[in-house]
Amino acid sequence: SNTEDVPLPVDVDDVTYAAGIFFLDEYLIGDPAFYGDVVLDDGVPVARYPENGTAIIADDARPLLLESFVATSRPPVALPTEDDVPPVDAAAVDDAVEEASLLLADEVTLNTDDGRSLVYEVEDLAAAFAVVIDEEAGTLVIDLDDDVLRAKIDPIIEELSKAPVDARLVTNRETLQASIIPGENGTTVRTEELEAAILDAYQQPDRSAPLPLEISAEPDVTTEYLEGLNITHMISKFTTYHACCENRVTNIQIIADAADNVIVPPGASFDLNAVAGQRTEEKGYLPAGGIIGGEIDNEIIGGGISQFTTTMYNAVFWGGYQDVDHKPHSYYFSRYPMGVEATLDYFSVPLVWRNNDTDGVLVKTYTSETAVTVELWGNNDGRAIAGNHTDGTTSTWVLTAGGSDARIVTGTISEPYDPIEPAEELIGNPAIEPGTRKQVESGISGFTVDIARTIEQNGSSDTQTWSWRYLAKPVRYEVHPLSLIHISEPTRR
Repeated sequence: SNTEDVPLPVDVDDVTYAAGIFFLDEYLIGDPAFYGDVVLDDGVPVARYPENGTAIIADDARPLLLESFVATSRPPVALPTEDDVPPVDAAAVDDAVEEASLLLADEVTLNTDDGRSLVYEVEDLAAAFAVVIDEEAGTLVIDLDDDVLRAKIDPIIEELSKAPVDARLVTNRETLQASIIPGENGTTVRTEELEAAILDAYQQPDRSAPLPLEISAEPDVTTEYLEGLNITHMISKFTTYHACCENRVTNIQIIADAADNVIVPPGASFDLNAVAGQRTEEKGYLPAGGIIGGEIDNEIIGGGISQFTTTMYNAVFWGGYQDVDHKPHSYYFSRYPMGVEATLDYFSVPLVWRNNDTDGVLVKTYTSETAVTVELWGNNDGRAIAGNHTDGTTSTWVLTAGGSDARIVTGTISEPYDPIEPAEELIGNPAIEPGTRKQVESGISGFTVDIARTIEQNGSSDTQTWSWRYLAKPVRYEVHPLSLIHISEPTRR
């Protein structure tokens, strides 16, 4: 029979072959080139110079390996080798030692524009020090460990960063003018750029460089936002007075603080219950007097805050803003303006007013041991009005007349009419001598009062009118229970 030699086709995966040669270089030859290094000996950079090694000549070895692979006897292969020459030379190592010595000669400082700084001591730099080979350039390059650099800055990163600062309105109660203190964006440290900043700093004469920062979040209240509100001057203010040193004074001050510096944008409403929240002991409110179900209760947590509610309502009234929802007291108390006053209950009685102007409104509040003041700041073409209520009398006066576009607010309160005298109410008490009685509660007379507010602006006039009926509260006496027994005449048949 005839025979014919047929060549055996062999294909080799290049990636697998390269990996195999690498393995043989590493574990069979075991003599790689040393590329050189810079190490620290007690913090002093020391050169370790490159050395040649031995490496397999991959291209020459390939056909020899293939021939042995397809042969049935698999003869041993003598792999061709050559010197493995490192890509860097001794001069490159010397250059790296020089750079390392300069880096570790002293501390470096990274500074912020506002005077804050971060200092990397020599021991910090040494702890982070390493070199890497740039084979293409044939150099050793200083490489600082990012984790070590971060460990230095992490404990003070919040101090070196800066939170955004809100723009704010400043009011001058003497000039009646408002101004804006601009806001500031926050800054954060770009920790991924610390290495580059240090490598820049050690080459400078003063061994310093800027701390890498970036502008972060804008403030919640920006300068542009406040400028758009156009709040330029005081519009109205009102003051009411009270006795000092009572629980209700503490309550008045707490709710006044909650309303202070609230901004009401054009078209928005101010809801005092929403702003102050529920009055609780946890917030510092104390038990004081209030009306519940027609009865005066002196143990209501947060009682007495109607003093503030009334003061704010009057600032709104005389400022010419829209009354959305308010309710006067059931009984009249002379410490409040008749008819132009308001009470408050978290669950059932709101005070809501709307900024129906084209400019914003800033609420400012001030308290003392004997008085509370509410000011509304906005833009009414320069016009400002002030008022107060003391000794049962309400007074208002114009602080500045303003220009021709100002709205002018006037108000009238009628004399009380349709009076109702308080009835008498008897309460049994066995300790009272029969035939006598002891007054325990003063009565309050009831009456009706009419209120009118007129707003004039640019030749037009709008008058709002309403009435309020104050209830009469009985005079209460304690008497002996026998005095409450009514003996009727016997029925005659």
